[in-house]
Amino acid sequence: MIVAAGPGGHAWNRKLIEKMRSSLQKDKTITSFTVLGDGEQNLPIDSVMSAIKTAKAKNLAISLYIQTHGKVEGKEHQLSFSDELISSRKLFQKIKKVLGDEYPLSIFMTACCGGAASKTAADELPRGSIFVALTRKDSVVGRRDVEAFLNQMASNPSWYNSEKMLYSYLTTLKNRYIPLITYTPSSPLDLEKVLLSQLGKSLSSLQKTEVCERLPDSMPTAETLQFIEKIKKSKSLHAFPAVEWGKALAVSLSMSKSLGFRNNFASDIPQSSNVKTLAQREYSKHFPIINIQI
Repeated sequence: MIVAAGPGGHAWNRKLIEKMRSSLQKDKTITSFTVLGDGEQNLPIDSVMSAIKTAKAKNLAISLYIQTHGKVEGKEHQLSFSDELISSRKLFQKIKKVLGDEYPLSIFMTACCGGAASKTAADELPRGSIFVALTRKDSVVGRRDVEAFLNQMASNPSWYNSEKMLYSYLTTLKNRYIPLITYTPSSPLDLEKVLLSQLGKSLSSLQKTEVCERLPDSMPTAETLQFIEKIKKSKSLHAFPAVEWGKALAVSLSMSKSLGFRNNFASDIPQSSNVKTLAQREYSKHFPIINIQI
């Protein structure tokens, strides 16, 4: 796993990055990790590319966590790893230049306006890659929401994989932000639409058990079952207030998986070479995540 942390300004600092490092050190499911940047100083983008290149040379599944600020400028999503902005498009192109089109990776982005990079991810990242953005293109990411998410990750360090991280984030989310998932080269998947698609759906006892098992320990089984029932009975998204929004998204995402909706992060990874087979195997254990925060 690679953590790429740009300067946070008033949003985060070295203390937060060290907390992440400490949590990663405790995570027995991660064979190796690299933390780039301290959350206060500029982070050269070349150091991120070098870490990705090294991971590829070792035939490792690559997970990138990006901690940096983000915004939309013109028609492009921009990231601030340093004083000079870099567009998500250029970043993805650099990644593809290092990896080629047949070595997928997983990216988990907590940057503001991250949804603006979702279509770009579909176009520019290696085939079979996964890109997670925590909000649509016109929305910020709440600092307190990210802090709550990282606090949960610190107490559950074995959850450093893309799907588990997303569930963890959603179960701590207290605002009506809408994450997107992109399975390259497919179009981005909007989680609000996933929730909408699950309204009125019924589950078998086995499917309910599956739904509960995918969610973090912080989401008790009884509460999950209550959300399943509420989603079944609801006819509108207005049934879910902001304090319930994240958990409703998490439960509906898990429901859609049990009902056959294509949201398995590893499902699109090609398997026509030894490298890709390795990536597929590693993703099935814990999806590699590249998380860029802006």
